[in-house]
Amino acid sequence: MNLVRRLAYPLWLVGTRLSHRKERLALVAIGVLAGSAVLAAVLAGSLVMRDRALARATERIPVGDRTVQVAWFGASGIGEGDWRSLDRVVRPALLQLGGREAVSVMLYREAQIRGHLVDLRAVDGLGRWVRLRSGHLPRPCRPTRRCEVLRILGTGPVPSTPGIRLVQVGTATLRGDAPFAGFIKRADEGANTKFAVAYHAPPQPPMLMAEGVRGLSRTPELATFFRSYAWLVPIGPGDVHPWAIDRFATRIDRVSSEISARSDVFQVTAPTDELRAAAATGTASARRLLLLGGEAATLLLAFTILAAASLRRDVEAAWRRLSWFGASRWQLVLFSAAESAVVAAL
Repeated sequence: MNLVRRLAYPLWLVGTRLSHRKERLALVAIGVLAGSAVLAAVLAGSLVMRDRALARATERIPVGDRTVQVAWFGASGIGEGDWRSLDRVVRPALLQLGGREAVSVMLYREAQIRGHLVDLRAVDGLGRWVRLRSGHLPRPCRPTRRCEVLRILGTGPVPSTPGIRLVQVGTATLRGDAPFAGFIKRADEGANTKFAVAYHAPPQPPMLMAEGVRGLSRTPELATFFRSYAWLVPIGPGDVHPWAIDRFATRIDRVSSEISARSDVFQVTAPTDELRAAAATGTASARRLLLLGGEAATLLLAFTILAAASLRRDVEAAWRRLSWFGASRWQLVLFSAAESAVVAAL
């Protein structure tokens, strides 16, 4: 019973002291709370500023340069050229990056059909990525029956054979946000010398786009022609956050390893360097905000230290009084620890 009383007395004394010093205790607690709130607000504001700066910088990057792309080059019958088997490898792997379905596209570059050159392309969901100038959107391509196409560029006739019945149903232009624009365009498009050489060059063959990669890839007429497939996932503003860029790069490496393990003909590219450069643009502003917030938190901390110093002098005086009345060392330690714990908890 004596031990219990000796143990309970320091705790009773802590309760008595704090009940008579509520104003001073509240002052210290409010100072700690205000300092913590300022630091939390500054850190959160800095993170939000970096995130918004990255989103704005990402939006300024051309869509073709902020796209995860998996490309395959070859021909049906050479290695693994079947579209369905390739798609079963790539699509689930890309789905891991953020749950967004990839845009599929294929092309035959300057295929010769009945003596006529033609650039054939196919896209899944073509209507989303083009602006019609005339005609209507093509229906899914069925090569041996009817493969409807849109003319994007070029001049000349649209060839047709029993093996691939091409039918032009309109003309269109690509939308500016089409992620595959850079993949399907001709190598000399947009060159500064294009106008100079146009006088001496033959007319450009027509660039025709069909709906559905699977249908066009099964064209008997072009079974041995060299073709390119691509699966693209555009990265929009806000899709990747500053604190997740390294994790995004790690996922890209894992996807690349998974796909390359199935075939070494795949090429995987991703805008990790562009995103890191974009993230760096918001670092300076975030640092300035941290500097200002740190100064405010320092002032609050100094105020708290001054208020706590008076409590410390009071605790030292209580130690001297308790020692004079015969309190043991462990009782003094219990007294200080309990009072500090209450203040910290508040």
